[in-house]
Amino acid sequence: MAKNRKRKKSFWWVIIIVVLVAVTGYYKFIKKEISNETTYETATISLTDIESIVSSTGTLAAVGTVEVGTQVSGRLDSVLVDFNDQVKKGQMLAMIDRTTLKSVFRDAQANLRRALSQFELMQEKFNNDQKLFEKGLISAYEFKTSQTDLISSETNVTSAEISLEKADQNLNEYAIIRSPIDGMVISREVEKGQTVQASMSAPTLFILAENLQTMEIEALVDESDIGLIRMDQAIRFTVEAYPESEFTGKVSQVRLQPKVVSDVVNYTVICTAENEEGKLLPGMTATVEFVIAFREQVTALPNGAFNVRMPQSVMDKLQEKRAARENAPAADDTSRRRGNGGIRQMSENMGRIWYMTETGEISMAMVEKGLSDGINTEVTLVRNLPENARIITKVNTTETTTSSSRMGGGMRHGPGLF
Repeated sequence: MAKNRKRKKSFWWVIIIVVLVAVTGYYKFIKKEISNETTYETATISLTDIESIVSSTGTLAAVGTVEVGTQVSGRLDSVLVDFNDQVKKGQMLAMIDRTTLKSVFRDAQANLRRALSQFELMQEKFNNDQKLFEKGLISAYEFKTSQTDLISSETNVTSAEISLEKADQNLNEYAIIRSPIDGMVISREVEKGQTVQASMSAPTLFILAENLQTMEIEALVDESDIGLIRMDQAIRFTVEAYPESEFTGKVSQVRLQPKVVSDVVNYTVICTAENEEGKLLPGMTATVEFVIAFREQVTALPNGAFNVRMPQSVMDKLQEKRAARENAPAADDTSRRRGNGGIRQMSENMGRIWYMTETGEISMAMVEKGLSDGINTEVTLVRNLPENARIITKVNTTETTTSSSRMGGGMRHGPGLF
């Protein structure tokens, strides 16, 4: 019996605990209120500089770069210039060992003397055979053979002369590597004693820059922006070596041959920039900005002002006010939800902004948009905007929950704006 009473008592305690949990849940769940608080970030119409740009990257290169190679093979007997040396046109840069070339030259001289001797012999034989042929002592075939031998020996002389001329050029001209321009040595690819080989793809011995006072930038511009680039357009750029310095230049060429990089079509735009201080070096990576358009001290608004979407409660009140002004019934729910209040579609250069008056009233105004730099947009015409109005750039809606102390309590709203 005692055990049964104890079990009944435990059972009732379990029921009491369940009821308490249910009541607590009811007050926490059923009696909870939801409050939507709406705040606004605002700005004013101000005067500022607006600039439209196209960004790109490119590589710096010297203007008038020339690669110097070799037309003969051999071992470099001497290298007379180093990196950054200033050179004049015709100045000796290096010399190839001429021992083998001298041997080739002497052999060509010997071949020419041999060919001349053979030609003299054939000339004398031809003269004798001509006299014999005129007297009928030899046949026409024998005379023709003598004539052919003379022509062949004359051709051999011409070939030997050409070989000698080529050997002389290799020995006295091509074995000496000279500068083709006035400029600076920006690259030296060889050392003394190195063997170079002349071929269809001649090796590069030196790279000369004609002018480092003016630099070129080879920038890649996306196909979607290339239509905005034009000749003599102003640019500005920076390099990593001098991040706080800004350099200027202009567009000098737009190349029509496209380049596909990562499945994106790009076009090469050549820009020139002055380098009087010598800070810019070949090979540097430049971050380039092409200046498409510029407006100085124009009326402008932040771009966020044109993308604001008002809460439906605000739109409902505006619809009611408009309907009252027009002495007509307010639009139905379907028209309210259509395009932020059913306002008709605007032209591309027109924009809708929302503003707050000094009394906290929210309304809408139409503006005509001009140039944009991605942050601010020029405003060329403003309609129905009162003075001292605060332009709304962002709407912040936060949802909070509170417990009511009395049954049937309504929703609690944030500070009113109307």
